[in-house]
Amino acid sequence: ANGAPIQTGTVFDGVPSETNFTSKKDADSYKSVYGRISLLWMPNDDIDVLTTYIFQEDDVGGRRAQSEGVNGFGEPYKDYEQGAMILEPSERTFDMISIETNINLSFATLTSATSYYDNNGSNITDNTGFYANNFPGSYVNYPRPLYTAERSYSDKSFIQELRLVGSISEKIDYVVGL
Repeated sequence: ANGAPIQTGTVFDGVPSETNFTSKKDADSYKSVYGRISLLWMPNDDIDVLTTYIFQEDDVGGRRAQSEGVNGFGEPYKDYEQGAMILEPSERTFDMISIETNINLSFATLTSATSYYDNNGSNITDNTGFYANNFPGSYVNYPRPLYTAERSYSDKSFIQELRLVGSISEKIDYVVGL
């Protein structure tokens, strides 16, 4: 049901005889959509404002990993093969906007750099091996030899920087910031 292997029949070397093992070529597919747009506004010779928006969306078909040991048919795993019961897909979305303003004050340049980002993602992982290895007495006869973990993350941040850059003489430059 729902594509999850069911443990039925006689178990041979820890592998159910009727479990359906499959192979998927290029399971670690990766698709990324990225966009960036910038707008520069210069109301006069002493002021410029650069606004930039960045967007990225990632979609990963399966986790890139390699398993040691033997597969469900008792054969050693080859290079670039893994023995997860599921593909372990993941996704992420990232948005960022920044505004950088430079003002020429004649004795120095005042810069304000402001940015905000929002980063969100999720993934599904196969944790079957952890439970089968650490709790064998209670897990081996479980009717579905698959335990998944769904994880998500999200972080956001607002950043503000003020900076004054100038020179006192031809030999001394300064930067003061907050």
